[in-house]
Amino acid sequence: MLKTEVIGRIGNDAEVKTLTQNRVINFSVAHSQRGVDASGQKTETTVWVSCAKFLPLTGETKLVDYLKKGTPVYVRGDLSVREYDGKDGRRQFALNLRVTDIELLPSGSAGGSANEVPPQDETLPF
Repeated sequence: MLKTEVIGRIGNDAEVKTLTQNRVINFSVAHSQRGVDASGQKTETTVWVSCAKFLPLTGETKLVDYLKKGTPVYVRGDLSVREYDGKDGRRQFALNLRVTDIELLPSGSAGGSANEVPPQDETLPF
């Protein structure tokens, strides 16, 4: 098992799907890293992580109302990596995170603007 923490911005509005035994909230998180290469050129690399948060069928899904595109978020969970052949025939990798913890971050985190973060005294089921 590979535990991973990711801080980034949500790439798409979250979706809820109902399965046989539970519900799952699916969304993606983009993590960007800026730097300078050996020749002094500025670089930016973005890594996309597909996230899934599983809830019981009776579990509350208010969380999905806050997981909107552009929202800064911290997620932690179990990482899996899937290898596949891309459209151009090159080997590519998909990062999938089975989320155990989610924390919405202030809009100043991870750069740029984002949606409103829920009040700290509001209890959300995550």
